[in-house]
Amino acid sequence: VDPCKDLIGQDDIVLFTEKINYKRARKGGPIILHQDYPYWAAFTPIASRVVTAMLFLDEANIENGCLEVAPGTHATGEQKRWDTTGLRNREMDSTAFDTSRLVPLEVPAGSIAFFNAFLVHRSLPNRSEHDRRALLYSYQPAGNPHAREIPRPFKLTDG
Repeated sequence: VDPCKDLIGQDDIVLFTEKINYKRARKGGPIILHQDYPYWAAFTPIASRVVTAMLFLDEANIENGCLEVAPGTHATGEQKRWDTTGLRNREMDSTAFDTSRLVPLEVPAGSIAFFNAFLVHRSLPNRSEHDRRALLYSYQPAGNPHAREIPRPFKLTDG
């Protein structure tokens, strides 16, 4: 977790949330262009200080729908979002972003990528014969509750 401590700017950090990304062979679909910040800012005031460590359990490549990232966006803040209501208003306005800036993050199994809540990213479908799995652990400054302990002001079916 030392890189997360460096990115957050303090030594005392705790888990904010964790999940597994699982793209099944030939069935795993795309993940839209987004930043994590707008989703988290809806229910925690420290969303800008959350940092994620993504552990790749399998090789990630273009064929199996690897993460695509926009270098430098981690430092440019929040991107333009759709002007609408509901959960869609947390999505990036893909017409306002130059997707040619995206680069595939192709890495061998066992690699770890560290990024903050402002990094613009997406992934395309898994078109390979192999599953692609990754574990994501998001950390925050100590003294803040885990995401599961924070009441949500919205429903997943909102909008």
